[in-house]
Amino acid sequence: MNRRPIYSKSGKPRSAGALRFVAPDGVGPAITHVHDEAEGPSFRQRAGLLRQGLYGRHQGKILVVISTAVTLMVVGGFELLRAPSQNLTQRQLNAAVNFAIDERPRPPSIAASAYARIIPSVVRVNGYNPEDPQPADDGSAEVELP
Repeated sequence: MNRRPIYSKSGKPRSAGALRFVAPDGVGPAITHVHDEAEGPSFRQRAGLLRQGLYGRHQGKILVVISTAVTLMVVGGFELLRAPSQNLTQRQLNAAVNFAIDERPRPPSIAASAYARIIPSVVRVNGYNPEDPQPADDGSAEVELP
């Protein structure tokens, strides 16, 4: 059963009266090149068919190669744009270590630690002497010792 093609590939020129598009002056467009079937497909058509055939057969491999190439370009671009690393001399390294040691907070001294532990247990005791005519009035509470 022969099917009628949707698009004709004959490439034969239409007759002058069959042109759909006619210029306002009534003259049809000039046809410069008529594709003849004896010539075969054009270079562009052959290249497209070759590309479709290769891509269809090797689609996975092509995608892997393209993704690898893009990844290498991104990494290469990063390496080109990154600032060069700084090589430190021994003198610069020693200066950085000494600066870090000098700037660290100092631990409290032993006397300060002892004072902090003992200060909560220190109390002030005022004695009362009954023979003393006037006790000292410094605002502190007086405690009578037995």
